[in-house]
Amino acid sequence: MKIYLLKKIKEHFSIKLFVVFGLIAFLISGFFTGIFLFHQNNLLNTATLKKGLFQVKALAHNARIGVFAENKELLDIPVEAISHEDEVLEVLVFNIEGELLKEYRKQVRETGKRVKGKGDVIEKDLLIKIGDTMAPVYFEDRNGFEFWAPILSRSNYALPPSPGLDDIPQTVDNRLIGYAMVKVGKELLNRQRKELLITNLILLIIFLTASFFASYFVAKGIAKPLNRLMDGVNAISKGLAAEKISVETRDEIGLLAEAFNDMAEALNKREDELKAVNQKLTEQHEQRKMLSKRLIDLLEKDREQVAMELHDHVGQILTSLKINLEIIQGQVGSNNPDVEHKIIESKERAIQAIRDIKDISRGLKPSVLSTLGLISSIKELLSDIEINTGMDINLFTHNIPSMLSKEKELAIYRITQEAMNNIVKHTHATTVHVSLVMKGHKIALSIEDNGTGFDPQKIMENTHGQSPFGLLIMQERAEQLNGEFSIESETGKGTYLFAEIPV
Repeated sequence: MKIYLLKKIKEHFSIKLFVVFGLIAFLISGFFTGIFLFHQNNLLNTATLKKGLFQVKALAHNARIGVFAENKELLDIPVEAISHEDEVLEVLVFNIEGELLKEYRKQVRETGKRVKGKGDVIEKDLLIKIGDTMAPVYFEDRNGFEFWAPILSRSNYALPPSPGLDDIPQTVDNRLIGYAMVKVGKELLNRQRKELLITNLILLIIFLTASFFASYFVAKGIAKPLNRLMDGVNAISKGLAAEKISVETRDEIGLLAEAFNDMAEALNKREDELKAVNQKLTEQHEQRKMLSKRLIDLLEKDREQVAMELHDHVGQILTSLKINLEIIQGQVGSNNPDVEHKIIESKERAIQAIRDIKDISRGLKPSVLSTLGLISSIKELLSDIEINTGMDINLFTHNIPSMLSKEKELAIYRITQEAMNNIVKHTHATTVHVSLVMKGHKIALSIEDNGTGFDPQKIMENTHGQSPFGLLIMQERAEQLNGEFSIESETGKGTYLFAEIPV
């Protein structure tokens, strides 16, 4: 699901805009909501602290007579007045020695059981701190706030109606006679914080919803003309004629639409020109293909004619010459050894010439191809080359059909023959691997040697007016039969030839 959503975001610009605008709105809303919550929380804390300080000051002011007289009954009214506040948990009054004179604990009132609190005994450090500052102090823990104030013999605590009173310095001649403590719980503060949080979350949700809707319509409005442009681009990429896009604005998108219309018009013109050029090239390619086929046919016809001339005329002449030499040898006998030796030498040369003529004739017109078939012809060809050159030639064949068209058999044989001739003449190879296998509906021929290799790009270029005719003929033979031809080689690393012809 996550991958699908990411894919949709990448593919649609409108969704990207919506996501970007939504994220910006969310970040801005979250940022200002956080600042507002932080500010409001500080205000609530400040109000709680001011109120707590006011309460402990009021208690210290009103309890000074009861502390001075150490009369608990005189402390009832001041303590009771402070304890009526809902958030007040404890109210304690101590004398100068730190002994508890009067207490109020909310837990005692509700349960009827007194539980000793840590305020029953004042810590020495706290006494020192209050005595040094002679001013109210407070401490905070997870349950609430403890507000402490010194009780002075002559109180100068100002008690205006507002709880936001600032501290008023004490006069120098005041004497410390006791301590007052008011503990305020955090329940009310936490409830106010929770209400504030809920209110802000509701406002945040409302603002985000409105922002998302606004982002959606803004993104849709921006993406609509871009989508029309994308449709036009897709039509062009598919080779279709793109319709002109209506220009509704003069902003950047409108100018982009105008530029697209100009581009589409230029592309349509260019496409018409390319079609005309392509038609011309296709015709030229067909003509070249016809000429190549005609060239190959003429080449085979010339080879056949030369083979017949060599076999029927030159071969017969050499055979007659051999017979005449044998007759002369019989007539001369051993009376003239020198002449007889010359006759024998000439007869051997005539026999060798007859063999060479037969080999050349067989190479020009492989008659065995029509009698024994493709595999046997290639085996005979490779065997002759292996005997004459001493190379190690390995042939592998698999699943080759016995009946192929003469044209395809001849093409495969000629490609093999030409490749082997090139290996013998140019590569100085010692090992050759020939593979002829059936792959699907195609016959694949591969020939690999360990010779010196060459740079195919340089060889295929026309150098000094001479093109690699042998390679071109092999390629043309394969392409004439809707096949493929490729050659891979590198100087010093041998050569790999591959041809594939459909059956």
